[in-house]
Amino acid sequence: MAMDLANYINETMLDNGYPEKNGIAWYLNNCMTKSEVKDMSETYLTCYFDKYIAPEIKSKFADSNTFVAQNIDEFMKQVWNCCILNNLFWGVWALSLLKPEDCTEAGIFNYDFAKSRVEMNQKI
Repeated sequence: MAMDLANYINETMLDNGYPEKNGIAWYLNNCMTKSEVKDMSETYLTCYFDKYIAPEIKSKFADSNTFVAQNIDEFMKQVWNCCILNNLFWGVWALSLLKPEDCTEAGIFNYDFAKSRVEMNQKI
């Protein structure tokens, strides 16, 4: 669940369809604030509680607000950790697709894509 939100957070900074240069641009100022991520995470956990938690587990909580309050801090840690993991995965993926003959060429999409993921990690 945390990876779902992490991927969304990372993708808000990335434009894979950029019409210039190598077709990629990233906007670090688009990174969601901690407050925005917390609001999104609380909504996510509320929906999870309402739609997917089994009745026998639901009965252990007074309501969804109680469930969220007891789980939000740990979930937020998981979301931020998954942001880092998600960027690492996509950066390594981009580099793994390079052909040996591409490794010495400048202006390759894969390099820019991997660089974007490193810079996003520094922002997060």
